[in-house]
Amino acid sequence: MILLIRLFGNFFSSGERMSEEDFRKFVLRHLVRAAHYNTSGQYSQLITSTQTLYEDYYGEIHDEDVDKALKKSLTHAVDLFLTNFHADSHKIHVVIEGVFDLNTAEILEFYPHGNTEYSTMNKTTAETLFNRLKTAVNKYSASFTPAFVTKINNLPTQYNSVRGVQLEKIEDVTDFINTTEEKRLALELQICRNIHDLAKEYLTEPAKGLAFFDLSLVRSRKRTTIDDNEGYILEIPKLSTVKADMNLQYTPDYYLAVANNGTVDLKGYSSATPGDHPTPATTYLFQAGKEVIINPLELGAHGNPYFYLVNQDPNEDGEVSITIVPRPPL
Repeated sequence: MILLIRLFGNFFSSGERMSEEDFRKFVLRHLVRAAHYNTSGQYSQLITSTQTLYEDYYGEIHDEDVDKALKKSLTHAVDLFLTNFHADSHKIHVVIEGVFDLNTAEILEFYPHGNTEYSTMNKTTAETLFNRLKTAVNKYSASFTPAFVTKINNLPTQYNSVRGVQLEKIEDVTDFINTTEEKRLALELQICRNIHDLAKEYLTEPAKGLAFFDLSLVRSRKRTTIDDNEGYILEIPKLSTVKADMNLQYTPDYYLAVANNGTVDLKGYSSATPGDHPTPATTYLFQAGKEVIINPLELGAHGNPYFYLVNQDPNEDGEVSITIVPRPPL
């Protein structure tokens, strides 16, 4: 029997509750992966809603790499919005010229300096130009179709939405954890909403939806092989090289998400043959406490099926979680 009631509950309230540190990592890695896949701004709202509640509970994000990834993703959304408008500006111009003759007083209200300033608008001029279009279209709304009027009226709101997110500054403040239960619950429920939204988008394609999360943090730590997309945790003793038993088949459609859960930096590389390779030609650095999503080809030649992790620290063991995730769309 399908227990549908579970779909309406808090996924984080059953079983052993995640520790503060594991939950913090889980949310941060979710944000990083969402930013990685936010190629057309489709996940900007998910990112900002989650980031707001994360900072309300844990405090500001101080990991510079995470901060940069989120800001880069949201900046890309603004750039994409303007690029799409540039491509559409000529069509808008044609519609308006079809209503008003060239060089009339009416058309000068839309284009006092011609269409060039619209086709070349940037972040500095966009808000002013969008508002000018909106004002003029509303003044002469009876001359246009309702759909066209709505389209122009939506431009300032849509632009300000993505631009406002990008302009938000992350301030330098003292690290803290606000342990109020209400704020933890709000963040947990936001993640549940994200899971539902992604499940709806990737219905029948669970691997793509699960790629937004580091599942190694929410399941048994006993697992040590990877035969699906759930990933696994691997211990790397001090001064040792460990082969990840992943049976990797590198294709252009998949990337690796490697999260360093420990406190020491690790190196990784791939090889065409099994066995330890203490001095590989190409290595990749996995910094302590951070997750990176990388093209496996960055670790070695195409088709190398063996993946190794190296711990050069003489005092501490290392630990990573590894997941195979779908490549972001081009």
